[in-house]
Amino acid sequence: RYEKPSENTGTNSKQQTTSSHKLLFNSGHFYSLSCLSERNPCNSRRNLLFLKGVVLKRNILNSREREDRERKKRRLAEELDHCIRLQNQWKAIQKFIEMEEDRLIEECQLQRSRLSQMQQQERKEKAEKLASIRHRLQKALEVEEV
Repeated sequence: RYEKPSENTGTNSKQQTTSSHKLLFNSGHFYSLSCLSERNPCNSRRNLLFLKGVVLKRNILNSREREDRERKKRRLAEELDHCIRLQNQWKAIQKFIEMEEDRLIEECQLQRSRLSQMQQQERKEKAEKLASIRHRLQKALEVEEV
């Protein structure tokens, strides 16, 4: 707030104006408009224009900072969405790989089973042929002995 200096301080009106401007702006916000009163020595057109310029610059700066924050939030949200999409794609790829591994394992087990059955069938057929040949040979030996 603007406070009129005491008589014994020796503060001149220029110092009063400067101190009121310092008090007027604190972190870009008005705390007091007392320096705009008619009795105040800082109430000159030049000071009002200066204050208006300061307020305008502060508003522009605040607006730019807000826009920058909003842009950063949008960019981070887009990056987060992209990361989530990539994570979901990775999970889908892992699931596909697991399903493909399971399918290949089942196919290998089926092929082993078929191979085992074919080998058993071949052994059975060979055993039957050998039994047939042995049977014929025994008959041939019996016929020769007689």
